[in-house]
Amino acid sequence: MAKSRRRKHKAAQAERTGAERKKTWNRPGAWLVSRLALVLAGLALVGLVELTLRALPLENAWQPAEDPFVGFSEVHPLFVPGEVRDDGRSMMETAENKLRWFNFQQFPRRKDPETLRIFTLGGSTTYGRPYADRTSFTGWLRLMLENSGEQEGRNYEVINAGGVSYASYRVVNVLEELLDYEPDLFVVYTGHNEFLEARTYEDFYSEQGSFTSGVKRMFQGLETYRLLDGFYRKVKGDGRGESPGAKPKGGATILTAEVETILDRSAGLDLYHRDSTFSRGVFEHFDYNIGRIKQLCTEAGVPVLFLEPVDNLKDFSPFKSEEDARLDANSRRRFSVALTEGLSLLAQGLNNRGLARLREAVATDSLYAAGQFHLGGALLEAGDTVEAAKRFFYARELDVCPLRAQQPIHDILRKHTVGKDDPDLVPLPMVFASVSPGGIIGRETLIDHIHPYPRGHLWIALEILGWLRDEGMVRADYNPSSAEVEILFRDVMSALPEEYYRKGLLNLTKVLLWARKYQEALRVMESQWEVLKDVAQARYLVGTIMERMGDTQGALKHLRKALELEDDHLMVLSMLARVYTQLGMADSAMATYDKVLSYYPDDAGILSDYGVMLSISGESARALQVFEKARRLAPEMAGLGNNIGLIHYLDGHYEQALEAFKYEIGINPSDAQAYYNIGTVYARSDSVGQAEKYYLEALRRQPGHVGARLNLGNIYQQQGNEAAAEQQFRMVIAADPTQLGAYINLARLYKQAGRMDEAEAVVKAGLERFPNEQQLIRLIQD
Repeated sequence: MAKSRRRKHKAAQAERTGAERKKTWNRPGAWLVSRLALVLAGLALVGLVELTLRALPLENAWQPAEDPFVGFSEVHPLFVPGEVRDDGRSMMETAENKLRWFNFQQFPRRKDPETLRIFTLGGSTTYGRPYADRTSFTGWLRLMLENSGEQEGRNYEVINAGGVSYASYRVVNVLEELLDYEPDLFVVYTGHNEFLEARTYEDFYSEQGSFTSGVKRMFQGLETYRLLDGFYRKVKGDGRGESPGAKPKGGATILTAEVETILDRSAGLDLYHRDSTFSRGVFEHFDYNIGRIKQLCTEAGVPVLFLEPVDNLKDFSPFKSEEDARLDANSRRRFSVALTEGLSLLAQGLNNRGLARLREAVATDSLYAAGQFHLGGALLEAGDTVEAAKRFFYARELDVCPLRAQQPIHDILRKHTVGKDDPDLVPLPMVFASVSPGGIIGRETLIDHIHPYPRGHLWIALEILGWLRDEGMVRADYNPSSAEVEILFRDVMSALPEEYYRKGLLNLTKVLLWARKYQEALRVMESQWEVLKDVAQARYLVGTIMERMGDTQGALKHLRKALELEDDHLMVLSMLARVYTQLGMADSAMATYDKVLSYYPDDAGILSDYGVMLSISGESARALQVFEKARRLAPEMAGLGNNIGLIHYLDGHYEQALEAFKYEIGINPSDAQAYYNIGTVYARSDSVGQAEKYYLEALRRQPGHVGARLNLGNIYQQQGNEAAAEQQFRMVIAADPTQLGAYINLARLYKQAGRMDEAEAVVKAGLERFPNEQQLIRLIQD
């Protein structure tokens, strides 16, 4: 009975307690407070774990989060196991499939005691281009440290891991691999190659703006998240935090295992346009990569030294310029006239007048990079080095194809190296400016747009050596005198075989041709012509440069010499056939094409050139067959649509011509010639409005297209717009004084307007070029 009463008492007590608890839960805010307490307890636990992980020396237990900007279809190691030497040491060596981009290097897998191991990373400057490792700053540093090591009984290894065309995001991958090889120092020279490869940042910025992406970025900063993420990816992948062929999520672009530059594509420079979103993405990505390098090195306890990139401001014109898209048609015409006339006046030695016209051009369009560059050159000629330097700087910053590190790259490097606990930065632009005339870096110290001469690489090595001495990595009293450095330089350079120089110069010329820098390429070849004149490839390259610059007779001379030096050189034969065609030597062209096509009957490029020769020779039906075959073989090949359309146009088949020219625009929307061709078809069909539209489109893409200007002037003259017509004809004469039609039309316009003195002046100028031209003579006589 007592037990029964106790049970009833407990039941009643439990019922009262439940009711009280229910009342408590029902009180306003009680549920929220309890939940908040649980959340705070969870956060406290996470915080405790986070603090514990940060205190533990976990080293590489986790890998950094994947690059949010790009991924790679595959990642191949730079170094692979090589020979085992007699002393039992296993060597690592450059993988064979990497030798196209990297120097061959070799070093022991395990570092010997008393060895300081330095890796140099970066792009083609680190590689040593246009030459190779032996005259790179890596090579010079290695030699000087070996000399120091002999005196102090210490061993130094300096390993060149610079990859041609490698941008910062590829440098990071290389550095991650090299952390496994006991590095004591990384020296990083990067920044010039950030715009070489095509990436898309629009999707990235869209993805980055999402709520989930923001949460993810917040968690990626936690050691806890990264530890778990690293272990997950090690289980899933190959132990390095990323499986082969890994493709990042979100807005990241997937790049190929090795570099594929935009300029390697058939459209090349035409694919570059002013794009603020892309530029913003490039700079933010570079910032991210420099931060990753710092982070990786800090966690591994390996110091890193950055080298600020140096470039040629004074003697290397922008790779591509674009007009200010906000200008109206009149402003564009005014700019083009001022620029072409300014350059023409400078060429005639009328420097003051030329400088004034260039100032007018830049005042009209300050975004056209080439305008700033030419103004800088004129100012330098006038002795104003301060203003000239400013204009050269603007030209680099406005280059639409920025293959030289722009100012944001320099600013990012300085930002990451400014603090006392940050890595150091060697300011190479200051070093090179100090030995440059007027303090403006140019051809005196750089062989092209970014690469130093071997002596310039030696200067860089000396700067690194000074830093090593300051940091105690090299004994404090090791400071080679100027005389000792000069002896070292002379000994190395005199011991190099001629082939070393030849190969470097030929590589450089190919790069400049690839970038359409014909004047600069010719200057490089001429500077070392005694070394190159008996090399078939050198003759071929000079012939190609001259053909591109319109000097067909000069091209013929060099190509014939190339063929003497190396029989049946297919590239020489192909270019020679093209030059024969341009010179009207039909029989020689035909025989040469027959020879080339006997080797390569299905080469679309050769077939295209052959079709041009046939069309010039009047064999239009056969030419059309050849062009169509080439198009079947290479439907995306630039120029074929223009060639096919011209045959239809000359045969009077205007609809078919328009179809072919529009096909060309579909392949290459930047092709000014295709727009000009369409305008000419419409002009012949009396569709003047359409013709004007397409001529203007051609000029928007190529302001120096004299055919479009001449025909546009004719249209304006027919419409009675004498001022606009006069402007076009004057621009044609300024850009190309060999255009007979411009003299005739301009003189006729002046004569019809009663401006006889001006008409006579134009006729006299034309007769200086064409002394027996009857149309000009009649304009004076009538």
